[in-house]
Amino acid sequence: MRYFLFVLNYLIAFFLMVYFFVATLNLMEQFLLTLGILLSVILGFYFGKEIISAKKYPSLKYFSIFILAVFYFLAVLSYTLWDPLFNRVVPVSLRVQLIPFKTIFTYSLALFTGSKSLFTIFLNLVGNFCIFMPMVFFLIYLFPSLKEKSRVILVIFLTVLGIECTQLIFAVGTFDVDDLILNVLGSYVFFRILSRITTCQIK
Repeated sequence: MRYFLFVLNYLIAFFLMVYFFVATLNLMEQFLLTLGILLSVILGFYFGKEIISAKKYPSLKYFSIFILAVFYFLAVLSYTLWDPLFNRVVPVSLRVQLIPFKTIFTYSLALFTGSKSLFTIFLNLVGNFCIFMPMVFFLIYLFPSLKEKSRVILVIFLTVLGIECTQLIFAVGTFDVDDLILNVLGSYVFFRILSRITTCQIK
């Protein structure tokens, strides 16, 4: 029975992933669908832990994490490059923001002035701070050679820089230096947290 539930949950996660990328969804639907995918994978991992932990199938644990990593990376690309819900079409004059902390200050000030909704502020500040945190875990687990702090942060920095440049070149967003600051800072903080709670030796 546990094997059946293991396979069933992974199949559900797979079809939810496909639906996530082919359907037109609003933000709440995307959020709920993401939770459904994560829950399915976690349940599959739970029901299949005897298989995964068995020496006979050591690659299943790696495969489970890999599937999550693929979905996560595709979701990040969707959110940052082509999701119309995030107003990807912006005027030429707003496509580049190179003044450090300008956007952060603007949204922080909006908390007190009420000029922007709490959801917009949360999305731009907390969202940018947290969005690349899972990537830290995936890099460390899937690529053991990247356990050093400098390597992990460098990979994330280059990934974020690539996304920001793509937004600028293809006019699907704004190249904002504050996005880069928040993304990398959040990743660094999460790396430090992981280094405290994990049994792995992270330099």
